[in-house]
Amino acid sequence: MRRLFFKCLLATPCAVILLALSFLVSATPAFASTASISLDPSHAVIGTSVTVTLSGCGWTPGEKVAFTFDKTSFNPPLGLQADSHGKFNVKVTLTLPATLKAGKHQIEATGLTSHKTADLSFKSKSPKKNDDDD
Repeated sequence: MRRLFFKCLLATPCAVILLALSFLVSATPAFASTASISLDPSHAVIGTSVTVTLSGCGWTPGEKVAFTFDKTSFNPPLGLQADSHGKFNVKVTLTLPATLKAGKHQIEATGLTSHKTADLSFKSKSPKKNDDDD
C-alpha cells in the first residue's frame, strides 16, 4: 500500500510536468513567422533620388534589421528596429547612381538577432525615353 501511495504521488507531478512540457513544445511564439519586406514604389529612374516606404513584418520584436542593395550595405537613417510586434514602416531616400545598370536589383533585409532574411526586387529604369527596360 505504501508503495502504491508513493507511485501515485510521484506519478502525478510527473504527469503534470509532462503535460506542461508538451504544451510548451507545441506552442509557437508569435514572432516565429516568416519575415518579409515591401517597398513602395518598387522602381526608380537611374541618376535620381526617390523616397520610398520600406515596410516589414515577422521580425523579432525590438531587433535591428540591416539592409543590402545588390549585396552592398545601406542603412536607413538612425538604423532600423522592429517594433514590439516585429514590424517596421519607414521612409528612406534611395539615390540611384548614374552608373547603375537598368534592370532588376535585389534588396535584402537581415535581422541581427533572429538572422531571418527577406528580399525583394527593385527595378531601375534608364532616363532615356526610348528604352525597353520596362
